[in-house]
Amino acid sequence: MFMDFQLISTLILLGIVAVAAIAYAFRVWISGRAHYDRVNKQGGSPLLSKGVMEGAYWFLQPVGKLLAFCHVTPNQISWPRLLSGFSQGRALRSDISVLLRRSRRFQRFWIHSTEWSRG
Repeated sequence: MFMDFQLISTLILLGIVAVAAIAYAFRVWISGRAHYDRVNKQGGSPLLSKGVMEGAYWFLQPVGKLLAFCHVTPNQISWPRLLSGFSQGRALRSDISVLLRRSRRFQRFWIHSTEWSRG
């Protein structure tokens, strides 16, 4: 079975979310919900409940602590992500221009073929 890169990436991300949800559910079952002042201050939103935000904070705490231990600043994360976004935008633009050129060729072919069929 052939699996492309996008499908593999999607399955990996869904797996990470599933592992996080199961781990937080186990944590809630053992010792109750995690409470964070920032989540309590902000409260829930229409898209994310307070429990989901607490679970995400709990799951991402080790990542944040590791980055702080390695002296990684927020700018060291933001700038590469910004450059990555620009490169993704450029790639999308080039893909769209290729698609537009192909669709123009198709439109010309379609117009000519329909004129020819009318006689």
